[in-house]
Amino acid sequence: MDLVTGQATGEPAPERREADPLLVSFLASRDVRCPACGYNVRGVRAPACPECDEPLELALLGTDRALGGWLLAIVACALACGADLLAAALFLAQIISLGGLIGGPVFRFTLGAIVAIGVVCAVSLSVLLRHRRDWDRMSSRQRWRTGTAVGFTVFAAHAVVGILFLLSV
Repeated sequence: MDLVTGQATGEPAPERREADPLLVSFLASRDVRCPACGYNVRGVRAPACPECDEPLELALLGTDRALGGWLLAIVACALACGADLLAAALFLAQIISLGGLIGGPVFRFTLGAIVAIGVVCAVSLSVLLRHRRDWDRMSSRQRWRTGTAVGFTVFAAHAVVGILFLLSV
């Protein structure tokens, strides 16, 4: 092993690409985040991120280039709001039509839980819509992690309420 390069003897050294002069010029005076890890690559003179080694290139992109994680969170919250509204209406209609006697406290608890989760999902949806631009400042990895976390949390909260209802009936 060559102690200077870290390569085993006899192995060719890894290929080093030269950075595009326009990329170097662009990064010299701008705070730009690596699309993979979010590291600030201002002043980088290599064609790859020094933090994660993601290749860097100068390109024009549309503003909607990375909506996947955000859309996942929006769809999860919107579907949950709709399902909660429908479920609450059905529970309420059943309680009213039977004079409030059906299921007693179990149905009232479930109705309250559905309404509470629905309100939380509606507020989350509102926050996501108002802070869309904050998602643009996140790295692609952060967007997907956050969107997945929101989607999983919405699913888990609804699963817990459903399981509690089934166990109490």
